[in-house]
Amino acid sequence: MHPLAAGQARLSVPLRVARTTAASKIRASLGSFVFTVAACAPGAHALATADDRSYGTATFTWLVDHDPSAVMVWRVPAAEVRRLLPGERVLDAPATATCAAAKREHALLVLIAPAARRADRDVAEDCGFALARDAGGIVVAPR
Repeated sequence: MHPLAAGQARLSVPLRVARTTAASKIRASLGSFVFTVAACAPGAHALATADDRSYGTATFTWLVDHDPSAVMVWRVPAAEVRRLLPGERVLDAPATATCAAAKREHALLVLIAPAARRADRDVAEDCGFALARDAGGIVVAPR
C-alpha cells in the first residue's frame, strides 16, 4: 500500500479544485493537501482541451480542474501552462535535479512526455505520489 493511502505521508502542496457553482464551498483534506473551491480563468477549459489534443494528454485539463498554486513543468514550455493558471506560480524545471527543485519550490512536478520517454517518466514517478497520469503526461506531488 502506498504510504499516502495508509495515512503515513504528509504532503505540503496546496491545491484548489475548480468551482462547481458560485456559492459552493468545498473543503477536504488528504494529508496536508488542501482542496478548496476556486474559479479558473475564463476560457481555460477550452484552452486546456486544445492543449490536451495537441500534446496527446489530459494533463492540461487536470491542471485547470485542480488549479494548483505552484507547478514546475518539464518537457513543455511554462508559457503553455501559465496561460491556463494565471496568477499561480508556474516554473520551468531545471535540466538536472528536477525532483529536488520541485520539492524545494513546494510545487507539483508536471511532465508532458509520451510513454516512449520512459526514463523521464521513471524519474517523475520516483519523485513522489502521482496525482494524475496518462499516456502523455504525469502530475506528481514530490515527497
